[in-house]
Amino acid sequence: MKVLVIGDSVGALTAIRELGQSGWQVGLGSEQRHDLAAFSRHVSRWHCVPRPGTDIQSFLRAVNAAIRECQYEVLLGTGDAEVLALSRFREQLTAQVPYSAHENVERSFDKFALHSLACKIGIGSPQTALATEPALAQFQYPLVVKARLHWSPDADRQRVKEAIAQNRDEALAAMQRIRAAGAEPILQQFVAGMPLHFVALCDRQSNIVQRTNHLTTVLGASASGQSARAEIVPVDPQLARQVAALLAEVNWFGLADLQFWVRGDGDPLLTDFNGRIYGGLALPHAAGYRMIADWASLATERPLPVRGEQRTRCRYQSLEGDLRRSFRLNTGQAVQETARTMAHSFQACHPVWNCRDPMPACAYLGKLGRRMLTKLKKWLLSCAGSRGTD
Repeated sequence: MKVLVIGDSVGALTAIRELGQSGWQVGLGSEQRHDLAAFSRHVSRWHCVPRPGTDIQSFLRAVNAAIRECQYEVLLGTGDAEVLALSRFREQLTAQVPYSAHENVERSFDKFALHSLACKIGIGSPQTALATEPALAQFQYPLVVKARLHWSPDADRQRVKEAIAQNRDEALAAMQRIRAAGAEPILQQFVAGMPLHFVALCDRQSNIVQRTNHLTTVLGASASGQSARAEIVPVDPQLARQVAALLAEVNWFGLADLQFWVRGDGDPLLTDFNGRIYGGLALPHAAGYRMIADWASLATERPLPVRGEQRTRCRYQSLEGDLRRSFRLNTGQAVQETARTMAHSFQACHPVWNCRDPMPACAYLGKLGRRMLTKLKKWLLSCAGSRGTD
């Protein structure tokens, strides 16, 4: 029972903990040895695996070398680039890549194709179009400019951040930035509301074997959808039927996180399909779901273990994101909101902190401290420079 997780992130950390607690031997493949998930006590072996850029063969050689060394059975990617690269080149790899055919994977990750698919199924989706100057005239501001896909084998780039454009000039600049990074931009209607994550695990017949919903109750410092706080909420039966139809349409196998935006006056609107180990995985895990471990079992045709009852009420907090949001308020509000944030932290699960696996949190705090020190030095130098010009 051996799994290689490729890519280091907070989602990878939760997946590694879950797999380790479920009896799997877990290896980690990433660029940097001293990052986050590598410090977990559940990582049995670290392997140097470069990101899948234009030199895809180096990535594939590193993954196969890790497989030969430790006899891994299953490969799990933590980001869009890792998943798309593993899926596309699976025939050159000597362990299982637990997804259906690559065309299904790419169609699900393709944000423009996802819009068409949602409309076909009858799922609400915001207005979406390929990013061209004439298409801008069809949208109201603000609007979202994002990459259609976050990876392609001929572009050496990291994940391209989306932008919320307030006017035409900002939209054109964002389109140019995304194209310069080697990606194709799309335009999407901005939806004011809160993200709802429909998380599902499908078997090889695309039947949902586990599902849960969690709703963001407080957004982080940006409006892009990252959760500062979230909680488990009941699954809406109609939405569940629609999601099941969509997953069956793409013959999905494995974990899927479908991100909707919930408005106060309408149905949820589907904007993203995360067919990977996503960042908020700590919340379903804390509620008792074991989707990553069960995914590995399904991939290797092992029977699924009997799970205990899941918690129907469970809270999540990204403490750093919540504090950043609080600090951006005016002084009086910031003090009050910071106090509420700290009080909430004792009632929630966290993506990094775990009392049984504390070393990743120590590494995270060290990295955060170094980052703050760098900012302080820059601020002091800027202050000294401004005094020198007076």
